[in-house]
Amino acid sequence: MAFERITDGDLLGKGNLGRPDTPGVDTAEMQRILDELPREVIVPAFNRLAEQLEAQSAAAGLGAAVPAGLPEDTPATVQGTLEAALNKSGAHAARTDNPHAVTAAQAGAYTKEETEAAIAQRVVEIGTGDMAQAVYDPAGEKRDVFAAIREGVAGAGHMEKSVYAAKGEPGAVDRALTADAALTAAAADDGVKVYTHSKSGTVHEFTGKGANGRALLTADVEAGDTFTVNGEPAAAYLGTEEAALAMAGSPWNGRWISFVFDGEALNFKGGDGLTAADKARLIPENIRAGVTLFEGTVKEVSGGVYPIDQQPQFAITMYFVNGAWAPSQYKNTITEYVTYSAAADNNITIRIVKAFKGMAAVFNNVGTNIPANQIRTFEAGESYVMSQYTSQRGGTLAIWKLD
Repeated sequence: MAFERITDGDLLGKGNLGRPDTPGVDTAEMQRILDELPREVIVPAFNRLAEQLEAQSAAAGLGAAVPAGLPEDTPATVQGTLEAALNKSGAHAARTDNPHAVTAAQAGAYTKEETEAAIAQRVVEIGTGDMAQAVYDPAGEKRDVFAAIREGVAGAGHMEKSVYAAKGEPGAVDRALTADAALTAAAADDGVKVYTHSKSGTVHEFTGKGANGRALLTADVEAGDTFTVNGEPAAAYLGTEEAALAMAGSPWNGRWISFVFDGEALNFKGGDGLTAADKARLIPENIRAGVTLFEGTVKEVSGGVYPIDQQPQFAITMYFVNGAWAPSQYKNTITEYVTYSAAADNNITIRIVKAFKGMAAVFNNVGTNIPANQIRTFEAGESYVMSQYTSQRGGTLAIWKLD
């Protein structure tokens, strides 16, 4: 969507440009000519632009620099960049081919060879190896096992260590107890190691071991902070961003964070990079009203687009007619906020009855002490004066209430 611009055709035949030094028109026509450009060209065009920016499709027309890593055919607009980034993130999340080439060592898991060796060792530890014929029937007697047990019980000598552990190795009972303890210890270790965290100055130290870790942070992260692991400097990232920049401004103290350490860099597991407070502010009203997002970080940004109705809620004109100044009020739909009165000298006093956020604009040659062309809060009790001009030119003061 392309935003409209004021063209030479829109200005053609408008205003005072090109007219003779002595226009030869009456006062009313001169007033119309002087108001022609702002009323018939500028204000309508400005209002159309405001409506276009408020539309849900506005982002499709706002230009943006496409970040590196997005497809080459990504439209150079805010909407196009957001959609391309979302598609890339979704495609990456859906991949099952181990795109980061995480190894078993990094994940704290066994390799194929280590798994097979562990199974073989566990078979021995839990006594399953005793069920092999070479162990329970080395002579090939093929006797009734229960009969052999009864004979063994009948002879106390079979309970001697020289019988049940003739080679000096632990018997089946000992191996079963050992295996049970090993299983209990294995269940207590889920492969993710707990690191300790501390901060000294601008340095965050993580102490521990293991490729997969988690730690309870004891301090917030600020822009410019650095990271070490067991005393050695390490790069740190949250997603694709440098961790210090991405984490600055959020309340990390007292929060757990998980990460993968590949020996050189800490890769923290994070969300979309927005705090809950910033997410709550991302609504059109806040963006228009100048609310600051990512405050205190390099990403800090403030909104600044304000919707202005097509017509002001308060407007008053002072014009010169029949050798004297005459004020004329022609609109006031916010009388509970603004009132006015005219003095004998034809000066007009404007009073603020109730506070509100708004903007004032002065058209043509109006003498007034009211702050114009800026968004501000008009406080209750304020008063402003429109004074007559000796140049015998009229003018208009308009006020928009924005909240």
